[in-house]
Amino acid sequence: MRLKQETLDTFLNPVEPEGVSRGYRFKKHCAGFEFIERNIGALQTSKWKKRKCQCTTECSSRCSNRLRRIECDESTCAFAQCQNRPWSSYAVRSPHLEVRRTLRMGRGVFALVKILKGDLIREFVGEKYSPCLYTMKYRVKHYIDAQEFGNKSRLFNHSCEPNSRAEEWTVAGNYRVGIVAGRDIQAGEEITFDYGSEYYFNECMCSVCCKVSN
Repeated sequence: MRLKQETLDTFLNPVEPEGVSRGYRFKKHCAGFEFIERNIGALQTSKWKKRKCQCTTECSSRCSNRLRRIECDESTCAFAQCQNRPWSSYAVRSPHLEVRRTLRMGRGVFALVKILKGDLIREFVGEKYSPCLYTMKYRVKHYIDAQEFGNKSRLFNHSCEPNSRAEEWTVAGNYRVGIVAGRDIQAGEEITFDYGSEYYFNECMCSVCCKVSN
């Protein structure tokens, strides 16, 4: 799905906070990209085999599959109120997010509603490709490249004190990468996670390291 022009303009010229010059041309720093909801290319098959969860009364956060980051489905969990299907309910329950201009790091993504610890915020999607600026490494020699194709997770900024983290899950037998809340995130707060050296992001401009006053 390609972004409509007015939607693309919102991504390239997002909401500006106070203190940011309106003469700043962000577009030259980050070219447009095609908006997608699913990865392009074959997903890597998970090494984890399906197992029925060991829950006896209800499927909860202590579910054996959840602890291994394997999503339950009808064949592994019979509970109607299964709490281990974050990816299946993702399209309906995914938090509302807004792209805004930040003071130091170009664009960023901010929560419009409160997000609870452990909630799946967005799947990190792109092309299955080789490393580059917007690449996420998720398996040995396997990468998700969001340079030309991606969603709002592509714009999540790095922080050395992040409020979310990248998690690798097994969903329907395949590996997928999601950005999950590491703590409760309040409405209006920017979504951040620690890129880490393995993600090929080397320059840190987060407020913790730069110590730049707003």
